[in-house]
Amino acid sequence: MTVDRKSYSAGHFLFQIDGGGDGPAYLKSVTGGMVKGAVLEDQAGPVSTQFKHLGAVEIEPIQLEVGMALSKPLLEWIRGSWQRKFSRQSGSIIHADFDFKTKLEQWFSDALITETKFPTLDGSAKEPAYLGVTLHPENVETKKGDGHVLRANHGMFQKLWQPSNFRLDIQGIDCRYVNKIDSFAVTQKVKQLYTGPARFPELEPTAVEFSNIIVYMALEHASDFTNWYDAFIMKGAKDTKQERDGFIEFLGPDTSTVLFTVNLNRLGIHRLSIEKSDANAEQIKRCKVELYVESMDLEYEDRWMK
Repeated sequence: MTVDRKSYSAGHFLFQIDGGGDGPAYLKSVTGGMVKGAVLEDQAGPVSTQFKHLGAVEIEPIQLEVGMALSKPLLEWIRGSWQRKFSRQSGSIIHADFDFKTKLEQWFSDALITETKFPTLDGSAKEPAYLGVTLHPENVETKKGDGHVLRANHGMFQKLWQPSNFRLDIQGIDCRYVNKIDSFAVTQKVKQLYTGPARFPELEPTAVEFSNIIVYMALEHASDFTNWYDAFIMKGAKDTKQERDGFIEFLGPDTSTVLFTVNLNRLGIHRLSIEKSDANAEQIKRCKVELYVESMDLEYEDRWMK
């Protein structure tokens, strides 16, 4: 017996939003987007066996990792969700083999962005950076690919974005010696509503949450942060005048070209700690500063999103 079908390695993924004028973009990774059902257990009579059956069904969120060559419509969608300008988008994710031939198509509709996650920024990092985006659609459909060859943006700008090239600026605070910023995220919460005969729940956006910004630096150069900590926490000056605005700039390889910026609105310091150090160890004394932020905005240059 001959086998005329072989397993294939998923090597390429194409992401596109319907109506996106700048065309689709390749992904580093993708997961989710399938339908799952809740398993209900019923106990009936004296028998010890539990009867199981399916209850409500829901769609698993789609988790994407996208690089610097992501499409402009996706960035516009992200920026709008941060500003509470909620919009639902439809589109597709095409799975292809290493010859760029389409093998599987996932189509989604009326999706909301539920999380945008930035990678850890570290001055010693050498690997490329990717943005994590989570979508929650109201409907999905999976189809077998027809074998056509993918065509999209080939990531010519991906090499520009490295997690080692960044700049933090906080009003009135010397941030030149900050050499690491932990991963941070913006989360859009949604409420699922099961209505009438609809198979899948409707999704209604609720609150937007902005995670804390956690930065690291040598304790020797943290005097502005320690002074802020002393005034804001130790002496109890918790009024809004102690809050500050700032931004994180993501830089190109020349460390001067700004690729895009995350504006940090109304930052406040709520914790400062000294990292563990061991006796006779040759290591720099470092501190960790945790900042809360009320909101964030996203700015970018159009020329990097083509």
